[in-house]
Amino acid sequence: MEELLDLFFENEEMGYHKDYDDEDDPIYITELKAEDGDFPIFVTNARDNQTVNFYIKSPVKISHSNRRTIAEYITRANMHNYEGCLMLDFDDGSLFYKNTLRYDPVEDKKHILYQLHATFNVGMEEMETHFPGILNVVYNDIDPAQALTKAEYGSNAKLN
Repeated sequence: MEELLDLFFENEEMGYHKDYDDEDDPIYITELKAEDGDFPIFVTNARDNQTVNFYIKSPVKISHSNRRTIAEYITRANMHNYEGCLMLDFDDGSLFYKNTLRYDPVEDKKHILYQLHATFNVGMEEMETHFPGILNVVYNDIDPAQALTKAEYGSNAKLN
């Protein structure tokens, strides 16, 4: 899987730094520049669990006073997610979108590059969709339900 992850990052033309954790599993670190900021990205390959985890980190931390309100937004948003989820670390305010891709190490892996690409793109799309809604809750005191509706459907009255 590590070779496929190397190839994935090369195919996506994304610069990355690769390191290894205490279990000698690879960790890929990169960043994606988007309209709302620079999003750090961490990709881990947990070999024992046969999973690849994508963590797309918010460029801002959520203040202690906003964490409960953002938790409500995240809960509402995660009801619509089918592949990953938004996560908030209540201890330090870090906000992530996490996707997990499971694989069988003995099966043919030709399809894995496609799955890595799709999983990564879904994660970025979800973070780009919900990050403006989260900012509206934090900085504009918009109700989480209203912020979610606006983030998902925009200002088109027919969709709201």
